[in-house]
Amino acid sequence: MGEESSVNSIGYIHLGGNIRKIYILLLVNIALSYELTTFSEMTFPLGMTSDGTVVVGTNLYNKAVIWNASDGATIVGDGE
Repeated sequence: MGEESSVNSIGYIHLGGNIRKIYILLLVNIALSYELTTFSEMTFPLGMTSDGTVVVGTNLYNKAVIWNASDGATIVGDGE
């Protein structure tokens, strides 16, 4: 690697600035690793099946919306 690690007078190990790079990579990895699924047609999700394949909710126009993995969002009709 070229850089030597050393222990300072307090006992901390100095890694030559590599720890900052590791923290930045870790934070970027965490931030980008989540899969975000949005339902543009659905504003208020109200419930879903236990496996997450079907989500029901309403949109801004008070229409009932059903979303499933194969067909996407389907506006069914008037909501409550």
